[in-house]
Amino acid sequence: MELDPITKWLVRISSSILIFLGLILVIAIPLLALKASSAISLIQETIQSDLKDILTGLIEKL
Repeated sequence: MELDPITKWLVRISSSILIFLGLILVIAIPLLALKASSAISLIQETIQSDLKDILTGLIEKL
């Protein structure tokens, strides 16, 4: 099956776009996961220190 030149270029361009988007996803998803992980870790540490302070305050009142 022979494609005309315009169709060949459209197929090449669409293939390039798909490859480019795939590369972006391969790079972006791990970066987003790392950012989310660090944010969750920071929130955990903040909550842990707040709870520790609250419990310390309650124990001192007893």
